[in-house]
Amino acid sequence: MIKCILFVFILVFSIGMNAQIQTQKKSLEKKKVEVPVQETLKTRPEISLLDLTERLPSADRYILDLKSLMNYFIDKKIPSDFPLYLKEKSFSYNQRKALKWFRKNRELITDERKVWLQLK
Repeated sequence: MIKCILFVFILVFSIGMNAQIQTQKKSLEKKKVEVPVQETLKTRPEISLLDLTERLPSADRYILDLKSLMNYFIDKKIPSDFPLYLKEKSFSYNQRKALKWFRKNRELITDERKVWLQLK
């Protein structure tokens, strides 16, 4: 009788243990995450700093918006000494100030932007 009860206990215990092992295996398996295909963003074409007649609404700290301005630099980082836009001054003043900075720091600018800025 004791052997029969012990056999039933071991049988029930092993089934429960096997179920726990299967659950743990499933939780450890990494599921592939499906990334939805993103549509290309439709953005406005970039405008040369020389072609601007007024500051764009998207510009905040500088004469151009951050994304456009980062594309002017080889390493895509705006240097800390690049002039900030002075709101109390005119757009043409800020434009001249930025162009002066670009002329002094030609080594930081991409070749395409050098052509845009007429620095070549």
